[in-house]
Amino acid sequence: MFTSEIGENSNRWIVRREFLAVVRRANTDGAEIPANLRFNDLRHTHASCLITDGMSIKAVSRRLGHASIDITLKAYAHLMPDDDEKLATASQRLFG
Repeated sequence: MFTSEIGENSNRWIVRREFLAVVRRANTDGAEIPANLRFNDLRHTHASCLITDGMSIKAVSRRLGHASIDITLKAYAHLMPDDDEKLATASQRLFG
């Protein structure tokens, strides 16, 4: 996912070190990023925002690289709205 300046794959410790340096710099400049923020929290936040914005769970699952949509649903189903009212309205419209 990340490469070094010369195009080689970067290991996770280097990515983590650089990420923490960015967080420290941002906090020095007045941001209020929690010191215990993990790099993976950014991935989770991104997926959560996409789902909350109504994006397809299938598309989000693909974006995250999950082996199946079930993995994504287990992690993010709590973010999906309860659409009972919409379902009832649609059924009423379709079947009177």
